[in-house]
Amino acid sequence: GGPRPRVARGRTVGTYTRHELAAMAHWVDSDGAARSESDLIGALADELGLADRGPRVDDVLRNAVRVARAGAPPLWTSPP
Repeated sequence: GGPRPRVARGRTVGTYTRHELAAMAHWVDSDGAARSESDLIGALADELGLADRGPRVDDVLRNAVRVARAGAPPLWTSPP
């Protein structure tokens, strides 16, 4: 599904913008694999290198997944 967005791994979830998270969720989901919402949340967390997952982190990632799957248009590529 195209080049990986320029979003650094290993930050805490609160330091990512909604745009970055939605772009990453869209990118992870664009590989054509059939994933449930919870599987995509897990794949997104892995791709971001989020070690500490709890309900708050999962809520933030769930929102990003829903935005990405709804096709809401933060531009999927990184801003210039």
